Amino acid sequence: MGRFEGLATGWTIQRRVYKHWVTCAHAGEILLWKGRLGSLVVAHECLHIALGWARRVGVNVASQRSKHQMVSAEEERVCHVLGELVRGVYAGLYRHKILS
Repeated sequence: MGRFEGLATGWTIQRRVYKHWVTCAHAGEILLWKGRLGSLVVAHECLHIALGWARRVGVNVASQRSKHQMVSAEEERVCHVLGELVRGVYAGLYRHKILS
């Protein structure tokens, strides 16, 4: 076991709306050590959350691309989610003046 640099915990939250259960958009929580906020650690932990989200919504990340595609549509979808997560983490770090 290596040193702690970050920890991602995924979850699914459902709430009752009238007579139906609705899955909330929350996908998990990422804990980061202030001394290790580089792109490698942030992207690594965000990927854990993105893959958990993909499993939750039924995206098959192992699907094969067709011979006319560079990557599968499912892989591209997860990559977009990962990019948004990383962007959001860094936006929060700058907004809260953890990074400057």
